[in-house]
Amino acid sequence: MRTVRPVDEMKRLVLVAALATDERGEHAFRAWREQVDLQTLDDASIRMLPHLQRYLADDALATQIRRVLRMTWLQTNLMIAAAARVAASLNDVGVPTMITKGAAVLSHSGWDVARRPMNDIDLAVPFEHLSAAVLAVRSCGFDSPLADMLISDPDAITRTVHAVGFVDRNGAQIDLHWSLLKDSVRPGADKAFWANSGTAMLRDQPVRVTSREDTLLNVIANGWIPSEASSLQWATDAVSLVGSGDIDWDRVESQARSHRLSDLVADALDVLEEFGPSPGAIPRPVRRRLKMRGLMSHRPPWPAKFTDAAFAAAHETPHGERVSIRRVRKADLVLRAELMNASPKDATPVRVGAQVTFGVGPDGRSSPYLVSGWHYSEVNHTWSRCRSATIVLPLAGPTEGELLVECRFVPFVTPASPQRSFEFHIEGATPVITSCSTRSQPPVGILLRVPARPARQDIRILVRVNSPISPRDAGFNGDPRRLGLAIVDLTVLPSASASE
Repeated sequence: MRTVRPVDEMKRLVLVAALATDERGEHAFRAWREQVDLQTLDDASIRMLPHLQRYLADDALATQIRRVLRMTWLQTNLMIAAAARVAASLNDVGVPTMITKGAAVLSHSGWDVARRPMNDIDLAVPFEHLSAAVLAVRSCGFDSPLADMLISDPDAITRTVHAVGFVDRNGAQIDLHWSLLKDSVRPGADKAFWANSGTAMLRDQPVRVTSREDTLLNVIANGWIPSEASSLQWATDAVSLVGSGDIDWDRVESQARSHRLSDLVADALDVLEEFGPSPGAIPRPVRRRLKMRGLMSHRPPWPAKFTDAAFAAAHETPHGERVSIRRVRKADLVLRAELMNASPKDATPVRVGAQVTFGVGPDGRSSPYLVSGWHYSEVNHTWSRCRSATIVLPLAGPTEGELLVECRFVPFVTPASPQRSFEFHIEGATPVITSCSTRSQPPVGILLRVPARPARQDIRILVRVNSPISPRDAGFNGDPRRLGLAIVDLTVLPSASASE
C-alpha cells in the first residue's frame, strides 16, 4: 500500500461538501465559505463548484460561483463540439475512436455537462491507427510539437508516453491516447478496454466508450495521486459512476490486478468510503481483497547499503514491515540483472575525457546511451519516466583502472514535493544518494566513482527516483508524462589516482 498524504483542510472541506448528501456536507460547505476567496481558488476546487449549487443562497458568493459555472459550462460545450469535429474526421478515415476519462463519465451519467467541467477531451485510438489519427486530428486545426515525430518515429514517444495533447488556435485541447493508463504503456495493455467498450454518441458522431467499470479504473489511475493533494475531480467522477448504474466490482478488481493497480485503487476506494455520500456503496470485501493484493505485490525500497546487515535489519518499508537480509540480497540480484541486461544500440564508443550529451540528436532520435526508463529526448536533456532508468556508455577501449563520471541533471521538484532524493548505482560502488529541493540551482552536478575492473568495456549506471510525478498532476501545465530527473550530460574522467 502507498503512503497517503492527507488532503489539506480547504480541499477536504470542499470535497466533503461536494460528495456528502447529509449534514456533513452542509457543515463542510459553511466552514469552506467562511474561508474561501474565489479570486485565488485553485483549479481542483473550481471543478467542485458545480456540486455545491444545492447550498447556494442569493448572496454575493452565490452570484460569483454562478458566473464561474456559466463560464465553465460554455468552455466544456465548446470543447465537446471541437472533439465531435475530430471524431467525425477520425470516422471518415476509418480510425476506431473511444472516449475515455471525463467524456466517458459524462456519457455514463447522462451528459450533464454543467456538473462536469472539462479542460480537454480524451480520445483513444488503437496504436496501429496512430499515424492516420494524427493526420485526421491535424486536419481539424489541432496540432502538437510532437505530431511530426508521432508520424515519422512513433516508437520514440509511444514506448514511454500514453498520450499527447493537441491544441487548436482557440485553445481547445484534445488528448490523443494510444494507451489509456499512464503506468501501463505496453503492447496489448488496452485490449480488454476495447473489447469491453460500449457505444456512445459524441454530439452527432458515433464513438466507442470505456465501460463503467473501466472508466472508474481510468479516473482513479490517472487522477488519484496518494502522495499529492492536487486533484479532486477523480472523486466526483468516481461517485458519479458508482451512482449511475450497477458496477461489476469483480471486473474492477480483475482489471486493477491486471494493471498492477490494486494498492492504488484500494487507497482511492478508502477515500471515497470516508468522504462519499453513501457509506457501504463500495463492498468492503472488494476493498479488503485489493489491499491484500497490493501488500502481496509490494516490493521494499532499495536500501543504500544492501551489504550492511545492521542497516538491512533496521530498515522498514512504508508499512512498518522489516526487510530481511534475504530480501535485501534479492534486491541486489535485481539491481545486477537490470544493469547487466541493459544494452545500447548503435551507440558510438565513449573515450575517457569525452562528454556525452542527452539532447535530441541531429536525426531527431533520442540518445542511444539511454537504454531503458527514459522519455523521448528534448533539445538539451531527457527526462526519466519511471522509478528506474538505465544508462550504458560503451568505452572506446578496454579500461583497467578506476574512472569517474561527472553527471549533470535537473531534478523535477514541485511546491507539493519540494524535496526529492535520487540514487545513482554503479555495480561494485557504493550508491550515490543526493537530495534536491526547490532551492537547488539546476543543473545539479555529482561525481560517480567507477571501480577498477579488468578489461572494462562499458559503464552501466542505474538511476532510481522515488515516485515520479507529472507536471499536469503538479499543476504546472498539461504535460501528462511522469518525470523524475532530466539528464543533461555525462563526462567520463580518469580518477585522481590514475591521473597522478
